[in-house]
Amino acid sequence: MTHIELIEFIYTHRQVLDDIYKDKKSTIPENLENSQLVIKVGDKVELSESYRNFIDVTLNRIDYAVTFNTYHAELKELLLQKSRYLAEKKEYYLFEILSLLKAIFLKLHKRDQEIRMLLVKIENESSLDLDLLIEKAMDILGRIKEINHANNQVQEVFYNDFYELHPKTKKFIDEISSNILLFIENISSSLEN
Repeated sequence: MTHIELIEFIYTHRQVLDDIYKDKKSTIPENLENSQLVIKVGDKVELSESYRNFIDVTLNRIDYAVTFNTYHAELKELLLQKSRYLAEKKEYYLFEILSLLKAIFLKLHKRDQEIRMLLVKIENESSLDLDLLIEKAMDILGRIKEINHANNQVQEVFYNDFYELHPKTKKFIDEISSNILLFIENISSSLEN
């Protein structure tokens, strides 16, 4: 299929594709079903991930792919490195701990920025159906609650397990503590909004 044929194909099936996008369609023409634009999921028809990404990028839609990570794996690794450091007192483990603390902090910072941008996009989104926008907002609200819990967990682990571990960890946590509190406040205000 050429580029122009693809454009014509999408145009021909525009109403069906829009209905699928809005979750209002489950039966489709065979030629559309055999295309790369949709996938069958049981009895349901969904837009393919690549086509959905194309729509969202082209129309500058809300990016719902913000990473809503709880940092469970990173915290587990951090605690493992702490136990190794306490057992062997090797500087290498302290370096690993500081690197992990910094990596988690940078991820918290990035996620804070992404969530604030996402909320601004939701507020300014006018091209989605109201029902779809409410559904997406409620999904994000649930995820933000999880993030709020995860941020508090990170703060507790940093202070309870690493603050007094070594002067270097104490210094690092002191340097980032106001930012971590700001991330928690931002998430809390997002929940209120």
